[in-house]
Amino acid sequence: GSWDAPSGAARMFGQACLATGAPPRTPARVSAPIGAAPNAPPPRTAAPSTPPMLATPAPPPGEAPSTAELQAVPVELDARQEGLSAAIVAALRSAKQRGGLGGAVVRLATPEETDLESFWRVLELACTGHPRPPLLLQFGGDAMDLGALTAPLAEAERRGLKAERLYRPPGSVEDVEIQGIDADVVIVLAQQLQ
Repeated sequence: GSWDAPSGAARMFGQACLATGAPPRTPARVSAPIGAAPNAPPPRTAAPSTPPMLATPAPPPGEAPSTAELQAVPVELDARQEGLSAAIVAALRSAKQRGGLGGAVVRLATPEETDLESFWRVLELACTGHPRPPLLLQFGGDAMDLGALTAPLAEAERRGLKAERLYRPPGSVEDVEIQGIDADVVIVLAQQLQ
């Protein structure tokens, strides 16, 4: 199925998301959340944010980077302050078009603070691009499960996404090794201590 024509499971996911009553974080120019009423008013938007910073170094003035240089440097985006926004999704889409989505890292605050539609779009990029090494979504804090993000992840996996979950000690800020993992996306959460 198409990513824009949600299945019954995706529609149910959208209805469940709307029932949570969480304030929308979706920018107005992005389509309404899955399951939203067709004539519903557009969601409120936060103040415009600055574009995400890429880890790709800028070329010297007057000199464009080569395609090989763009592909060699993995994209690293920090969405901990602004949240997973349309700007982050656009930066990842641009990296995918350049062939540089493999090994990209997106640092996120918590699953509860992550915009559902933007999360869905990131999963779509990973599923259609099959990046190797995989795209890394690293949740900060002590988030031990995906909460409301479980439903879109399950639907994306049903549509062919290869996802792997890795767990790190709570409070750890060290990067995880993703080389050699056969997945489109790796999601890092805090490990539950017994």
